[in-house]
Amino acid sequence: MILATPVGVILDLLPQLKPMVQGIALITDVGSTKRLICRKGAEVFDRATLFLGGHPLAGRERSGLESADAALFRNARYVLTPLSPDHLADERVKAFVELLKAVGAQPFLTDPSSHDRAVAFLSHLPQLLSTGLASLIAEQGAEDFLPSELAASGFRDMTRLAESPYNVWRDICLTNIENIQAALESLIEKLEGMKAHLSDRELEREFKQALKLREKLRKISCTSFPAHDENRPALGKIEMGAGDCPGPGERIAGSGRVVARMVSNPREQIAGLALQGVHTGAASQRYRYHRPR
Repeated sequence: MILATPVGVILDLLPQLKPMVQGIALITDVGSTKRLICRKGAEVFDRATLFLGGHPLAGRERSGLESADAALFRNARYVLTPLSPDHLADERVKAFVELLKAVGAQPFLTDPSSHDRAVAFLSHLPQLLSTGLASLIAEQGAEDFLPSELAASGFRDMTRLAESPYNVWRDICLTNIENIQAALESLIEKLEGMKAHLSDRELEREFKQALKLREKLRKISCTSFPAHDENRPALGKIEMGAGDCPGPGERIAGSGRVVARMVSNPREQIAGLALQGVHTGAASQRYRYHRPR
């Protein structure tokens, strides 16, 4: 069973699921923070019903089924945060890992605390930077003459993440506040340093250092999987389209209460996933995806 909802909803759902789960089920999630979710999972479920923290770094900022992409997980890291190292030997976890590989994802193992610190810098900080920049220009544009027509591809690329919904990011910020604050303080210190060196060659060092990181990320993304990999297993009738190497890691999060069920018997053949939508209030079922942060 896969919980694909905002982080706060996942935390609410976990204790509600305990009386509903029967047999040797595997419960996992796609939440963007892991420490509190894994702690709750450990409190609620025992070994009979196994909980496995998960975070697929895949998606886009567009929402709706019309934006679905069969190649969404190709080359994408899928972070797994098991509650115990020995859980990796469990047949249910092995079956889930094979499912991830079948859709082109690359499992990446870490612990919940390390995950949350890393994504604070690599995912959450870029989101807040994009949102802050877009908000700043919206305010300045109203006060000063800043015609939107002069916003070219650079500004549009930098502010693409500003389309992300607050209802998803509210829970992310609340459940990773210390790490995000540390990331913001580091960025502010970096910007202050660049501000102080606008007129000297020290600024060149920042550009060179940034370029090296971009080159490293490009190599990581293009060597993960070849664009054409006939040996990679397929899941059902999903067709993996060919194209340029995507960006390094992406993210997915749900804006509705969505539950995906998978077979719990590891000896059964995994035929696919059946998505079951659960309405939240009067909101209609929707799916929200996010690109790299």
